[in-house]
Amino acid sequence: MSDRSRKYDDELAGIMNAIAESVLQIPEEEMRAEIAEEASQAEETRNLLLGTVKAYRQQHLLEAERRYNERITLMQGKKYDIPESVQEQRNLFFALLASNPTAHSLLTAQHRDFSDLPDDEIASYLKQLMELGVTVAPTDSEDEEK
Repeated sequence: MSDRSRKYDDELAGIMNAIAESVLQIPEEEMRAEIAEEASQAEETRNLLLGTVKAYRQQHLLEAERRYNERITLMQGKKYDIPESVQEQRNLFFALLASNPTAHSLLTAQHRDFSDLPDDEIASYLKQLMELGVTVAPTDSEDEEK
């Protein structure tokens, strides 16, 4: 080793010894307070980082939720040609399903056979199907009338 590198090593050792000596002279209460403060700062930093990661991971979900809410608002503002009586609504609903075999996959329901749908949900399902462009295919008698 050259004299120059030894001098740097000695200076570095002197600095490290001075730091160690100053730490040993800090009162225990002050040391505990400083350690607690650093621990709380570490917890704050951890929470900040976790929040940022969560927000990043959820950005697609939040965008989808925003678009969903926009669509719901648009649907609520539209007028649909839906019968007044619940029985007529049910008849229309099942006619839509019968004339469009893929319509079953467009809707989610607790009971996939749709026979136990509550009366107050039928109109909502009709609106959703109409919004998706599902219509009742004309019957032979309707074709003959035209």
